Amino acid sequence: MDKHEIDRTISNIARDLVPLGRRRFLRTGVAAAAAGAVLTQTGCSPAPGKPRPTGVSIMNDVELSMFERLVPVILPAGVENDLIPVSRVPVLENLDKVFEHFPTKLRNDFATGLKLFHYGSIVLGLHLKTFLSLDDEAALAYCRRWESGNDIQRGLMGAIKQLIFMSYWREPVTWGPIGYEGPFTVPNGVPRLGNQPRPAT
Repeated sequence: MDKHEIDRTISNIARDLVPLGRRRFLRTGVAAAAAGAVLTQTGCSPAPGKPRPTGVSIMNDVELSMFERLVPVILPAGVENDLIPVSRVPVLENLDKVFEHFPTKLRNDFATGLKLFHYGSIVLGLHLKTFLSLDDEAALAYCRRWESGNDIQRGLMGAIKQLIFMSYWREPVTWGPIGYEGPFTVPNGVPRLGNQPRPAT
């Protein structure tokens, strides 16, 4: 994963998470998360002693446990389709590489959003369970509800999906089932120039 690709992804994530910095989020989001914390003792962290995946060292336990659950829900590759299963693609490792380059404020905002998402299923989702406690059907329904929710919900879910899709589809092994032969620039020897200024006219 090159720096250009990471920078572009982070820029898009920052745009999606703009609503998290608004005052309305502080009033509604933190209140919902606090309510969830009161109603349950279930946290976001994995069970004690659970080994971390090989190659994942940057994401903290909360981020890792959330994406371990989110990836198969958002991208059920190999389940009733011909896509390469996520178990055969280094999705978490690729996510970890992006997290390594997150600016501090962006990562803090994203962490706050993940906690709101996790606890929000108790109050906002009316499931009376945290996200990590939902079964597959309920977890998918909850994600879809956020996809069509308010600007905060849509922004966070957009960021989550972009991170997951980028981390999956960037691997060449995933291209075959959809007939994608790779970037035009590679077989034709066209150099990647990144974000370059337009030629003078």
